[in-house]
Amino acid sequence: MTYKILIVEDSPFHIDLLVSALGTDYDLLIAIDAEKALQILKKDKPDLIILDAILPGMNGYQFMEILSRDPKLDSIPVIFTTGMDQAEDQIRGFALGAVDYITKPFNTELVKRRVQLHLELDSHRKNLELLVAQRTKELVHTRDTVVQTVAYLAESRDETTGAHIFKTQNYCSILAEELSRRYPDELSLQEAQLLSQASALHDIGKVAIPDKILLKPGKLTDDEMIIMKTHTILGANAIEKTMSMLGENFFLRKALEIALTHHEKFDGSGYPNALVGNQIPVSGRIVALVDVYDALTSARPYKKAFSHEKAFDIIVHGDGRTKPEHFCPRVLQCFIDLQHNFKEVLVSTYE
Repeated sequence: MTYKILIVEDSPFHIDLLVSALGTDYDLLIAIDAEKALQILKKDKPDLIILDAILPGMNGYQFMEILSRDPKLDSIPVIFTTGMDQAEDQIRGFALGAVDYITKPFNTELVKRRVQLHLELDSHRKNLELLVAQRTKELVHTRDTVVQTVAYLAESRDETTGAHIFKTQNYCSILAEELSRRYPDELSLQEAQLLSQASALHDIGKVAIPDKILLKPGKLTDDEMIIMKTHTILGANAIEKTMSMLGENFFLRKALEIALTHHEKFDGSGYPNALVGNQIPVSGRIVALVDVYDALTSARPYKKAFSHEKAFDIIVHGDGRTKPEHFCPRVLQCFIDLQHNFKEVLVSTYE
């Protein structure tokens, strides 16, 4: 592999020195000012830039500021060159992202060694980033696999299938990503993606509910309903114990919030803590609506599955038991605007 170096220098004499020092070992691109260098960068991405700090028109510092704002270019290592051996100039260059500083007149052997060093360092950095990305991908895959397995085991007791988890995660993804787009101060896109994965554990507390209650085909008594409602606290406690052993992290924190608060209602009529409005974390507000939609559109021993249209009407207009004021207005509006996405997930599950 031949490394590509962009030289941005207005002095023919210094260009000749750099070409003489580097030309046999590297593929060199030459620009006599910053504007021409930017034109080259639109077509070609070098492995390193040797940049004169003092250029006609746009100077090297201004050029570096432009590079730092471009995510495609800000990682290119830059070596500044200048005839001024002033500490403040060197500090300014490093502050803008330069990796090294060479003063004029050039010592060509020093230039060769510095260039070789920084190309090797950048290569090691890229390799390390690749390894970290691969390892992170493996860890995320392992986490998601474990979460799915635990969720399937929890759901299998009441004869639901993996389709329920699939739908829940997809519904959450639709709402969370739209909410993050509209209200990024409330939920970032990265948080939205993790939230949809964590939603698989929303009913994990049901593993501790007795079969005679969990699998009862008819209506629960008041006492049985009290026990059923404890699945929110039981699930949150289980996740909290996991956090005490493995340490705090965002994923488990969201899973705990969801398990505990997905039956809270925006008007304060939910459980287990009768939270009101924004007292409910955004994760719980999202899953609360998703859980109701999924329950309405799923068959149960005591009811048939409702159509998307019927479920939509109940959530938006209410039916006595379910009321629109149970849901966060922002989440409800996202659901209304993206109802067809919900229907697509619902229909695709049974195709």
